[in-house]
Amino acid sequence: MNKKINVLVFPCGAENSIEIFTALKDVVNIELFGASSIDNHGKYLFKNYISNIPFINKSNFVDSLNEIISTFKIDIIFPTHDDVVLKLAENESLINCKIAIAGLEQANVCRSKKLIYKIFKNEDFCPKVFKNLKEIKEFPIFIKPDKGQGSKGSYKIESLSKLEEIDIDNYVITEHLPGEEITVDCFSDNKNKLKFIGPRTRDRILAGISVRSKNITLSEEIKLIAEKINTILKMNGLWY
Repeated sequence: MNKKINVLVFPCGAENSIEIFTALKDVVNIELFGASSIDNHGKYLFKNYISNIPFINKSNFVDSLNEIISTFKIDIIFPTHDDVVLKLAENESLINCKIAIAGLEQANVCRSKKLIYKIFKNEDFCPKVFKNLKEIKEFPIFIKPDKGQGSKGSYKIESLSKLEEIDIDNYVITEHLPGEEITVDCFSDNKNKLKFIGPRTRDRILAGISVRSKNITLSEEIKLIAEKINTILKMNGLWY
C-alpha cells in the first residue's frame, strides 16, 4: 500500500480552506491537517488540527512551521491566504516540505493589483486604470486596495469630492464596469496546462467573498481570458 500523503492546510478556517477540505477529505491516500494562528471554524472541521502557529510576521514563524512539518511528517502545504502564499514563497528554500504555489514571481504579482494591471494593460479585458485624479473625466469610477483579498475595501465612487476623502496611494483606480460580477476558479497542472475553468456567480458576499453562488456556462470569452492569464503568469495549482 502506498504511503499516505500528509497535507497541511494553512490557515484552515476560511471558505477556500473548507473547499480544499471537501475536495481532499475522502481521498484514501491523503491525511489532512489544518492549522491556524487564531482558532476559527477549522478547529471544528479538521480532525487533525494544529493551533497557535506564530503569525507570519513573527521571527520564529519558519522555525515553528518546520517543527510542525517534522512532528506530523507533513509532505505538502496548501496556503490559503495571499499574504501566507507570499511569505511561504519568499522562504520556500527554508521550509522542509513542498508548498502548493506557482512560485515567488507569481506570488508577488498576485498580491498587487497594480502589478497585475500593468502586466495585462494591453489586453482588451483589462479595465482602464487611472494614474491620478486629473485623468478621471467622468464618474462613477471604482477603487480597490492594491493589496487585498476578495472585495474588501472596494468601492464605487460617484463623485470627485468622495474620492478626495480617501487616501488613494494604496488603491487602484479603474473605470467602473457595470453588470454581473463573477468569480472564475481555475486549476493548472505542474506543466502549466490549464485543466479546469469554472465560472460562478457572486449572489451573496460576506467579508469580501462569495458565500452563495451558482455555476454558469463557460463562455468562449471567459475561456480566452483564463488561457491568456495562465500563459503569461505560468500558473500552477489553484488560482482564480
